[in-house]
Amino acid sequence: MYSKKFKIIFICTVIIVAMFTLINNDAKSMDKKAEVIIFYSPVCPHCHDALEFLDKISPNYKDLKITKYNTFTKTGINYYQHYTKKLNIDSNGVPIAIFNDKYELGFGNEETTGKKYIEYIEEMLSEDSETNENKK
Repeated sequence: MYSKKFKIIFICTVIIVAMFTLINNDAKSMDKKAEVIIFYSPVCPHCHDALEFLDKISPNYKDLKITKYNTFTKTGINYYQHYTKKLNIDSNGVPIAIFNDKYELGFGNEETTGKKYIEYIEEMLSEDSETNENKK
């Protein structure tokens, strides 16, 4: 009887520790202050250029989270439809990069579209830092 209680307590303790670990990991991922959501097709060369560009610049922005959705998946297309409706985007094209309430459709090159991505990212990060300053 005593060993059964011990096993139950032990299992409950392990579950609680695991839950706190998961919660802590989720909280760390929420520390990011700006998020770019990008929708892409795995067969689109412009999408690959956009993804490579975001991967290239992301180390420069420690507070940036990049969320990628493949529109060939059920989850990806569902989110794609949600965001295009939410932002009133009248297009079925990709890539679409979303920066809060702004978006950029397509990807030309680093000097054109890439420059816009950086502008939007820096705008989001500066808005967040201004918001935090106002809270103090």
